[in-house]
Amino acid sequence: MEIIELTSENIDTYIADCILLQKQLLKPGETPNESLFYATASHEQTYMLGLLANERIVGIGVLGKLIHPAHRTAHVDNIVVDDAYRGRGYFTVIMDALEAKAQEWGADEITLTCSRPLVQPLYEKRNYEERPTKYYRKKIT
Repeated sequence: MEIIELTSENIDTYIADCILLQKQLLKPGETPNESLFYATASHEQTYMLGLLANERIVGIGVLGKLIHPAHRTAHVDNIVVDDAYRGRGYFTVIMDALEAKAQEWGADEITLTCSRPLVQPLYEKRNYEERPTKYYRKKIT
């Protein structure tokens, strides 16, 4: 097992694996947007990692850099481990790598959202605290 950064130089090699993983996060009827994988892999404010096992990506995670007047925030997003590889500690490997990257960037906090009750204890175990805020979104396209 190896962690690799998914970049504009190598995303072509792993795009099929990434699409399959993303499907595990989506609701029935939703489809992954391949072009957004390319955009994420090449964006200077994001870090996308892949967990390589048996010559394919079996886990991914994305970290975004948010800089604003109050904080230097890193935001964790889109973590998924292939169903067949769950229960092997790969979530921990991905989170360790994302947290290390956040520290490398000089972030003073890491944020994330999680709507999956089965996953929430994994974050709490890592000392993430639930915040008493509401998350809002507005679709604009």
